[in-house]
Amino acid sequence: METDEFGFALHVDSSDDVDDVEDVTEDPELAANLYGSTQLYQLIRSGNQRRIVQLIDAYGEDFGKVRKHLERKYRWDKDDKIWLKKTILVACSEEQCRVAKNLENAVMEVEDLRKAVFVLLQHPVNDEEVAILHPDETSRLAVAQLIIQLIPNGFLTWKCIASGGKNETFMEAAAACGLHEVIDKLYELDDPIAIPQHNALLQACGFDRKDTLQWLLRRHFDNFDCTLRDASQRNALIVALQRNDPKMVELLLGKMIAYRCKHYGESETEAFNKVFRYESNESDASIFTFLWRSKPMYKVVEKAVIQYKLDLSYQYNYSSNIENLLDADIALDYCFAGIRANPNLLGILTSKNCSILHELLRKGHVDILREMYRTTPDIQRFFDSDAGYATLHAALMSSISPTVRCSVHLGAPSRVP
Repeated sequence: METDEFGFALHVDSSDDVDDVEDVTEDPELAANLYGSTQLYQLIRSGNQRRIVQLIDAYGEDFGKVRKHLERKYRWDKDDKIWLKKTILVACSEEQCRVAKNLENAVMEVEDLRKAVFVLLQHPVNDEEVAILHPDETSRLAVAQLIIQLIPNGFLTWKCIASGGKNETFMEAAAACGLHEVIDKLYELDDPIAIPQHNALLQACGFDRKDTLQWLLRRHFDNFDCTLRDASQRNALIVALQRNDPKMVELLLGKMIAYRCKHYGESETEAFNKVFRYESNESDASIFTFLWRSKPMYKVVEKAVIQYKLDLSYQYNYSSNIENLLDADIALDYCFAGIRANPNLLGILTSKNCSILHELLRKGHVDILREMYRTTPDIQRFFDSDAGYATLHAALMSSISPTVRCSVHLGAPSRVP
């Protein structure tokens, strides 16, 4: 949960009396409340499904009060479920409820409603149990003071909450604990199973909840995007690769591809190439970084690469699919066939600062290069590069005689320094 949702009211202007209100993030006690976990989260982690469902029902009733207030007072479209996306404050005392209601805006534009602070009133005021606050210049200070008073009361929210230094949704917590009834109940109340950066399926994979994993993909297949990634850009497939679980990888690949075909209108090849990749601005890793060097896993990946036609030309940062396949000796015949169909693959630069052609020489795959040299003489241009000297030197030093003979015969490098 972030303070940004209340930022327009909590961060006062220099003209305001800073002695009366401070930035909430500077108050350790208030910040702890704002970033702390909720009663529902703690209960979910306890695993008591009966009590959890009772509390979820209470949440549903309270969200219903907010919905009805928006529809009745502001003629809000009930299909636009803004109340489920908000962090709703709670006014507990009669005084807090009265103050909140007095600060409510009688008329508000749509965009102002989206930015407004929602307050649930434990004591109805004028038969209303909700107040919607969007401060202007005259009310900003009073609204900020009220928000700071209400934060310790807790929140009504489906949004991410903090736990041990990480953010986790209720759905993620329920999936990690294998609480199917709780997941169903949360979903009934429009709590999403997956949102960008928060996918309950990843928690089921990470905690090895195979029954929950299979149940989610069977019962809720159409109810959430199983291909969504977490904040680190991992999807469920990557988590399964990290666990070195070939059966889980096969199951997830099939379901994730099927989902993208059905809901994104992609072909199986397009879907596979979207799912089978890892891109992060914070890391130089590729999806192959998460692949354990085990025969069962290599077999599963090789089958998928061939069946769904992995894009050999794909590159990201310092990594390329074809280099990773060659490095792991996975689907070599598929790679060679791809090179025959597209000789330009030989010119792709690798993480070793040489070309795929020179990588083939390093690995001793000289037959394909002899063949390509005969059928496609134009590949000579890929030999004529600075990397050619490094390749020839490495071949000589390692006494790889077929590679040396091939390098000299094909002219790598063709220039003598």
